[in-house]
Amino acid sequence: MATSGNAPGVGPGGTPRSKWLHRPRLVYVGVAVMSVVVVVLLVLIGVGRLALPGTTPATVTINEIRWYILQGTENGHGWFGENLTVLGAEDGLPWRLASGATFTVAITLLATSEKPIYSANATLPFRLTSTSPPLPSTPTGVDDFLFRATIAAPSISSDTAYNLSVTINALNPPSS
Repeated sequence: MATSGNAPGVGPGGTPRSKWLHRPRLVYVGVAVMSVVVVVLLVLIGVGRLALPGTTPATVTINEIRWYILQGTENGHGWFGENLTVLGAEDGLPWRLASGATFTVAITLLATSEKPIYSANATLPFRLTSTSPPLPSTPTGVDDFLFRATIAAPSISSDTAYNLSVTINALNPPSS
């Protein structure tokens, strides 16, 4: 019968077998822990919560917000007010945000008749993430209400200024 040349209970290199059997498991655990740490660091850098040494996160500047309302009219007036509302310096702009930040903008809409609001969107490179009230929605029993849009700013690598447009669609129902 052939033998490995090691005494019973002794692993390769003369290491006691009990320690030798635990080394691969320890290596796997170490690699797994380091992998998780690297992934977490990359995510934190990617979302702008952690900056690499010598770098500063880019800034998104919003100089103007234009609210467009696609709507019908009743008695010569828009269902929800003016078709265009522009917010600028007199409204506290410009805003400076971190690249990729999420923020909320709001507008007071008149609800003189019970008409539905079907959808809303923001101009690229911004992304509308949610609205309040959630859409589609039909405001009822109120004279006016606050419409909120939560928007994600673009992820950029250098400071950039934008004019943001948000369109509220109360005219065109989605096609089925």
